[in-house]
Amino acid sequence: MPSNLAERTVGLADYDQLSTALNFAAERKAHGEKIVNFGGGFPPDNLLETLAAPEIFSGLKIILTDPQKARLSLQYGESSGIKALREALAAYISRKGGLSVSADNILITNGLQEGIELASYALCDPGDIILVSNPTYPGALQAFSIQDNVQVWGLPSDNDGIITDGIKEALKIAQREGKKVKMTYCLNVGNPDTSVILTEKRAEEILELGQKHGFAVFQDDAYDGIIYDGSKTCPPLLYFDPNVIYGGTVSKGLAPGLRIGWVSAPSEIMPALRGLKTRRSLCGVPLIQALLAEYIKEGKYEENIPVIREEYEKRRNAMLSALTNYKEDITVRPVRAGMFVWAENNYGINTEQAAKIILHKHNVVILPGSACFAKRIIGEEVKNTWMRLNFTNTSPADMEKGASALCEGFREIKSSLSQF
Repeated sequence: MPSNLAERTVGLADYDQLSTALNFAAERKAHGEKIVNFGGGFPPDNLLETLAAPEIFSGLKIILTDPQKARLSLQYGESSGIKALREALAAYISRKGGLSVSADNILITNGLQEGIELASYALCDPGDIILVSNPTYPGALQAFSIQDNVQVWGLPSDNDGIITDGIKEALKIAQREGKKVKMTYCLNVGNPDTSVILTEKRAEEILELGQKHGFAVFQDDAYDGIIYDGSKTCPPLLYFDPNVIYGGTVSKGLAPGLRIGWVSAPSEIMPALRGLKTRRSLCGVPLIQALLAEYIKEGKYEENIPVIREEYEKRRNAMLSALTNYKEDITVRPVRAGMFVWAENNYGINTEQAAKIILHKHNVVILPGSACFAKRIIGEEVKNTWMRLNFTNTSPADMEKGASALCEGFREIKSSLSQF
């Protein structure tokens, strides 16, 4: 029987490195095997049990035992998200950035992932270009790939964010090729390279280029407040330019299972975003939105961020301690924020190939660095020796075991290759 798939969906069926690995690991775990998962971006289970679950249970109980609140939260909701949550988020963003954000400019999304996709869909025509750092958040690359023939170009970055000379070079190349750069996607905190934290100076330089050349800037602030060692993150770029698209989520600061994200966008594009949201999913989940509206309004979100950051930081320290014993095998970048270690094996081994062997033989899940790179690179070529290692959902004891097994796997692969 011939395939009836539309051409635009063919690429979506490509091999997904992380999903395939996690599914395989889940099967082994179900059969009683011990798996060390450095692959996903999962918050600590203990925080979900001791912090998120009680807050969610308490909030839902209040809503569902109040007839009026229950009725409103169990009906269909506004496509933009319920007003109470949009107002609570507008107030929160305004406090963070020292500015005034309107609830009318906020759209509630199914996690920030949906917000990234909707923004790119609203702004980009076939053939248009989105600029990202290399490496970048792999979920953003997946979101951008849904659009028909939208190109994603990866640019060099340093500890302060995307290097602006790379943006200038990309603009020149795009002009020569008769293409348009429509958006630059900026991570406030690097993912996977958590040594990167966007600075105000670099952000202002990027915004200046955007204003001059007519491309939008999307600021991804998923790791809001998850910073270590006294580092500081850039405030919402709306403070510098009201035309910025600013995105956030409660996935890292409360619970990813709630699937709540948001984008704050200028009035000119908000109707398009709202229209896309309506056509894609009609509306979000009013019950969860009502719960979060009260949680944020009462100040609990801001109150609990330091508790969450402290737990993340303990696990970061444990992971770096575990990896210190294997300096001959891997080199790690500093971890200034977020939930990942960006590491490189020292044997020149392709991690995409190694990841499959290490999973099957040693029961350790990693994300190969290739999942974090755009298909087209502007500037220095990237190496295939990198990997992203998550530390927030693994116990210190398992970190030790996982680091040992991971590096043993690389040594075994090196030994087998040297025989040929």
